[in-house]
Amino acid sequence: MSDVKNPDLLFMFDAQNPTLLLLFDVKSPNLLSMSDVKNPHLLFMFDAQNPTLLLLFDVKSPNLLSMSDVKNPHLLFMFDAQNPHLLFMFDVKSPNLLSMSDVKNPHLLFMFDVKSPNLLLMSGVKNPNLSPMSDANNPNLSVMFKVRNLKVLSMSDGKDT
Repeated sequence: MSDVKNPDLLFMFDAQNPTLLLLFDVKSPNLLSMSDVKNPHLLFMFDAQNPTLLLLFDVKSPNLLSMSDVKNPHLLFMFDAQNPHLLFMFDVKSPNLLSMSDVKNPHLLFMFDVKSPNLLLMSGVKNPNLSPMSDANNPNLSVMFKVRNLKVLSMSDGKDT
């Protein structure tokens, strides 16, 4: 089915799954969009050049863009269009852990534990064996420990000079 007003767009229904609607854009043949009629606010987008990546848009929350990796389906990445430098990563196998990286500072990786939201782990990709831990309840307190043996290397209080 094509749209006369937008001849570049081609819609395709799956007779076995009539709630699914596939959308092709002739100008961008690598992109395939799929929406679910039962959940019309959700829009899935595949990239034929990178078929392992699946983009998920939520029309109700247009600022959020989720991306999952088919090879690692337990990983879910989420972008915030209002803060595009932030990348959130969920691990379905460990749903209480939320990783967040800052594109502006790609060597920093933040990890939240949903069960203990006041704890924020931050590891430096440049020095992956070193990991600072800050406590949101005591933002002046910063603990630096070595990941490999969890030995406390230093603990500082921002109030102290």
